[in-house]
Amino acid sequence: MEILLSIFLVGYFYFKVVQFIYLFQIKEYRLDRLWCHLKEFGFVVNIWGETKLILPKKSTRNAIIFAIVMAFSSIMICGYYLNIELNQIISQILIITNLEQFSFINFLVWLGILPLIAFVLVGIACSISGIFVRYHREKIITKARELIKSHSDTIFIGVTGSYGKTSAKDYIASILSAKFETAKTDKNHNSDIGVALSILKNLKKSTKYFVVEMGAYKKGEIKKICDLVHPKIGVITHIGNQHLGLFGSEENLIKAKLELMDSLPSKSMIFLGSDIVENFSNRLREDLEVVNVNNSTDVEQFSLSLAKYVSEKLGLSQDQIETSIKKIAQMPKRLIIKKNSLATIYNDMGSSTSEGILALIDKIANDEIGKIKILVTKGIIELGSAKAEVYRKIISKSKEMKVKVIANDKLFKKYDDLILFKSEEDLLQILKNRYKKDVVLGIAGRYREGFEEKLYAIYDLN
Repeated sequence: MEILLSIFLVGYFYFKVVQFIYLFQIKEYRLDRLWCHLKEFGFVVNIWGETKLILPKKSTRNAIIFAIVMAFSSIMICGYYLNIELNQIISQILIITNLEQFSFINFLVWLGILPLIAFVLVGIACSISGIFVRYHREKIITKARELIKSHSDTIFIGVTGSYGKTSAKDYIASILSAKFETAKTDKNHNSDIGVALSILKNLKKSTKYFVVEMGAYKKGEIKKICDLVHPKIGVITHIGNQHLGLFGSEENLIKAKLELMDSLPSKSMIFLGSDIVENFSNRLREDLEVVNVNNSTDVEQFSLSLAKYVSEKLGLSQDQIETSIKKIAQMPKRLIIKKNSLATIYNDMGSSTSEGILALIDKIANDEIGKIKILVTKGIIELGSAKAEVYRKIISKSKEMKVKVIANDKLFKKYDDLILFKSEEDLLQILKNRYKKDVVLGIAGRYREGFEEKLYAIYDLN
């Protein structure tokens, strides 16, 4: 019996190890993002409460992390059984009993201790692997910097903002390509290493404009990208509360987003939403040409407006712009609308901002086809102290517009007339059993691979 329980404990330990590798992975191995997550959802819940196993992606870094944990745990086990000096150190911290004195109480103690040990070891392994990752990243960034120096005629356009920056970047690059050789950063790769990799892949001798999406979780990260590419033109989409919990304060978030403007050389052009111009007029540089672009609650439309303004300023004709816009209409959109006689689904799974969710509520409410209007959200992460107020606004608007809310974040619990789902499978069952027809469904947030197909299958939309 003791041997079986011991085998179970070893299996449970590595089960938790894999869980924690996945957790570190989705937080990009960043301690600031992990800490924010633990504060938001609870340390106890994350360490001991999670029972689902989601496998981390197959990557060199994850393999290294697992190997380091294996090495550490093997050393501890060998130290114990071989009774070497290391065992005396480990035993003071970890060893509760030996197998000859094994009891059910000891088993329960180990069951409580092992997740904490696994979490600490994965954290140590991530830190060790980070040494090699940083070295590799710096090599790539240095190569990109050298390539940029050899392409001095290329003009870099920086695009940042709390949301809408990927759409804006894609639209600007698409319209400019009607007249100029234009390149851009891939997908939503907006960190320093993501930008560097895109430059090495996409920057050519003939490239006239390179559109760079710039993201950040804290002050200094956009400046670091600007120091790499030295943008001559800037675009800031919106300044909202996205990742406010990581920035620490609204002031830090604003300063971070304005780092792009601060990095532009004198007499450069900066394209800003009218809300930014209005709210931060005292922070705008007088030596820059500020282009004020009227805001829209529709992120796609506003991104397109920014792209048109940039293109006009850089010399494209109206015919060239309109021809490019027709092509853009055929490009994949962030918001996908699917409908049939059973349901209309507004699929906004790429969005997890408060502004995006509030705009989605408008779309659901104004749809005239379905009788039952539903918003599905997993909540918004990394909002810090602003989360409660943001959720209050979402619920208030939903009630005003007569939209039901199905949510995953337990902070929504305090509100009436709301359904909480525990998992994606639970959500699918709720929709299948309760809301099968006459539905207008808006869904926001990030979901696991395969979820979209299962959702569409409920309403015969595949």
